[in-house]
Amino acid sequence: MSIHEIFCETRDFTSGGASKLSTIIHECMHFTDTFGSKDWKYTITKFLAIWGQENPRQAINTADSLAGYVAYEY
Repeated sequence: MSIHEIFCETRDFTSGGASKLSTIIHECMHFTDTFGSKDWKYTITKFLAIWGQENPRQAINTADSLAGYVAYEY
């Protein structure tokens, strides 16, 4: 994994965007020696929990579900 220098610049707050921390966690969750997760669903919002209840087999292996749990206890 590499991090582009633009990623390290500050940016305005946006409620619709992922945090830098959740982005790094999301990408690390794809590593096969970490978790090997997939991208069944994107975005960390309150609706991710609803989707997870309806799709439990995918939710347990979704990078944003795992990143939300680690970063925000979603």
